[in-house]
Amino acid sequence: MLKFVSVINLLLVVPAGFFVCLLCLFACYGYSNGRTGEAEEEDKGDTGKQSVAGLLRAVAKDRYILLIVGLFVFYNLTRDTLEYTTLSQIQAYFRQNESLVAGFIGAMLSVREIVTLVARTFLSGRLLSVSA
Repeated sequence: MLKFVSVINLLLVVPAGFFVCLLCLFACYGYSNGRTGEAEEEDKGDTGKQSVAGLLRAVAKDRYILLIVGLFVFYNLTRDTLEYTTLSQIQAYFRQNESLVAGFIGAMLSVREIVTLVARTFLSGRLLSVSA
């Protein structure tokens, strides 16, 4: 994908996609707020529509949504930075030999996913049973 889209353009597309996701979150948040208070709003004669600024204030006051958004942002920034750094180091080590790079990345990702699967198999059930 980086052959068709440069790194700078890719770094601009990622925040744009995140912004679109935030807009969808605001729309869902406003829709759910409008639906939960429909019966009360009908009595008052109000339509239940909120402005975008009102939705932003409502979302900014909700600590759980801010926590989810913050974790998402920091996780993705960290993961993208580390993956880009790792890929650069791998390419420098193998001197741009595409077949060696592909083989090493395939083996590395396979081992990583196997370790993740084993950890989820043995640890997730125990953690859930302890916390529940």
